[in-house]
Amino acid sequence: MTCIRVPWFPAGNARAARLINDIVIGEETDVDPDGNYVSHLDLYLRAMEDVGASTLQFDTFCSLAQVGIPVEVALARIRVPSHVRAFVAHTMTLASSGTTEEVLAAFFYGREDIIPEMFRRLLKTHFNAKPNDTR
Repeated sequence: MTCIRVPWFPAGNARAARLINDIVIGEETDVDPDGNYVSHLDLYLRAMEDVGASTLQFDTFCSLAQVGIPVEVALARIRVPSHVRAFVAHTMTLASSGTTEEVLAAFFYGREDIIPEMFRRLLKTHFNAKPNDTR
């Protein structure tokens, strides 16, 4: 849907390319509470640290994946539970070979709608926040 090759040429469907590029901008270069650009991943890791959750396992996974260790192997090496490995394997399959509709369904609905609600419930349960609290 977008061009990721050199030399660059515009995508055939400018609307679809814009949609993808907007998603990338939002995920990779969001704005933190101080007005700095930061990825969503970095925001998640900061939030984990803020509540005292360890990022060591994830940091180790990233180090392994960044040197070329296949995702499945890296997850096994850090002893991730089998249900997590299955979820990640499914996600990687969708990302690499899913149809446009499958990818949109999984990433828009599966991540953008479900995850915020999951965090709202966690806030309510563990921090006595109100259900509509967006902290």
